[in-house]
Amino acid sequence: MKHSILIFVALLVTGLSYGQGEIDAFNYSSTDITGTARGMGMAGAFGALGGDVTGIVSNPAGIAVYRSSELVTTLNFSNMSSSTDLTGNKFKENKFKFNFDNIAYVGAFETQNEAIPFFNFGFSFNRLKNFERNYKMRGTGMGSSLTDYIGVYTTAVNVDERNLGVTPGNYRDVYETEPWLSVMGYNGYLIDPAPYNKYNLENAYDGIYSGIMLDNGLDVSERGYIDTYDFTFGTNIGNILSLGLTFAITSMNYQMASTYTEDFHTDGNYGYDFNNWLETEGTGYNLKVGAIFTPINALRIGVAYHSPTWYLMNDYYSSSVAHDLYALNTNVASNPDNKPIDPGYAVRSSIYKPNVFYSNEGYEATTEYTLNTPYKWIFSIAGVIGQQAIVSLDYEITNYKSMKLGVDNNAPYIDFSPDNSFIKEDYKASSTLKAGMEYRFTPKVSARLGYAWVQSPLEKGFKDGNVEVATSGTVTHYTLPGDANYFTVGLGYRFPPSTKDRRQYFYIDAAFVYKEQKADLYPFSKIAFAYEGSSYDKIIDSTPAKMKNTLMKGLLTVGYRF
Repeated sequence: MKHSILIFVALLVTGLSYGQGEIDAFNYSSTDITGTARGMGMAGAFGALGGDVTGIVSNPAGIAVYRSSELVTTLNFSNMSSSTDLTGNKFKENKFKFNFDNIAYVGAFETQNEAIPFFNFGFSFNRLKNFERNYKMRGTGMGSSLTDYIGVYTTAVNVDERNLGVTPGNYRDVYETEPWLSVMGYNGYLIDPAPYNKYNLENAYDGIYSGIMLDNGLDVSERGYIDTYDFTFGTNIGNILSLGLTFAITSMNYQMASTYTEDFHTDGNYGYDFNNWLETEGTGYNLKVGAIFTPINALRIGVAYHSPTWYLMNDYYSSSVAHDLYALNTNVASNPDNKPIDPGYAVRSSIYKPNVFYSNEGYEATTEYTLNTPYKWIFSIAGVIGQQAIVSLDYEITNYKSMKLGVDNNAPYIDFSPDNSFIKEDYKASSTLKAGMEYRFTPKVSARLGYAWVQSPLEKGFKDGNVEVATSGTVTHYTLPGDANYFTVGLGYRFPPSTKDRRQYFYIDAAFVYKEQKADLYPFSKIAFAYEGSSYDKIIDSTPAKMKNTLMKGLLTVGYRF
């Protein structure tokens, strides 16, 4: 086991995590169910149907179903609501967002060949994920402090105090060789070295507020997106077998700002704020191949494979600690000489990248790292009932164990092998089931209904919070999500053709999507640590908030077939 609830120093040393960790890899690898209003009205269950941008994104062979060209775009109006409950303190935050979910062109070209009647090409922009979310939590009477966690973490990594002090001249040396959280904790007056005779350890650290009951809080704001630009080719063989290939370029941007606070009620009211800011940028590419088999007009069977997305990433970190000056001047642990603290020292700031460390002298050279997202298989079946109804079912399997972090040769000091081992231990293959139906009341009016279930990819021990989580940089908070459920409805209207060619017409579709997902929100990881041969034996119990995320989304698609 990686990190059962009793952790010895040899195990926790692997948690240095200079760059991204397993939590971040999952955050950037998972996507939402998205598509046109018609596709979302059926919960995205379009893998065997095609003839819609949603189907092409799922299964590239869907482009070969087209018998005419198309221009289409989708508007999305969404509201993300996040509610938390910690020790009876309940909070709810909302974030409204408007954006374009997709813009696409499909060109259908007749070949005058009976065996291969069409060769089709398409380009589409699709938004795969919105990171837009605000959330907060508050707790009272907590027994463990973040400073306890940083102290235990730094002890486990066995960092010499002489290597933690930061001056303008040694920023690069520190961030390349020491864990950033330890550096920030030491220079921000959150941890202090413990005397050797206290634990019989040469390098042991205590949190400055260890053992004090406290109230804590966390405020987080997330922004960003995952977009893909797809180039798809497809053809149909004898009106029985459709084949398709997609080359996709993916762009990702994630921004997070958070403030974690602890307030103490000993020797007056005092505490501190721990602020973090993170921006991640990535560009990658992937391939998708698919086929749709139509043995009879009423039955369609689809299969598709999505390769990993091979990302090249850059991260920017910034963090600071701001204390109540009264605390700094009176707490002996944080200020053993009881000297007055210069207000300028009440805030210590550092900006990191796995790659960039900021000092007053400016940015230094950068280093890039890589992320491979999991591969995916999609199996689909659909029944077409005359000209009136469609019933469709998609099953997806995504192997999150295959996520992988890596670096180039310019960053030999970064080792992602522990993070990749943690990914294999803590994640599993995740199933997604989508079901949808469409009923055509008239040639012009259609109604849709859908449901989708997305399984959490977390292994049970990881999901239950029974293992220590090695986070990255100086960001200690994280969420462990549960299963997600989507409920969808939709309507469509096709305008009468304006010419004798009945393939030319405008259409408009609308859909409403409700998504619900529960999660556990941790301010920092649980950790239990003992060092053989010493009296150092500590348990840090981080109580998570119960979190519920609900997404309500309205979509409007306008298209033209010609």
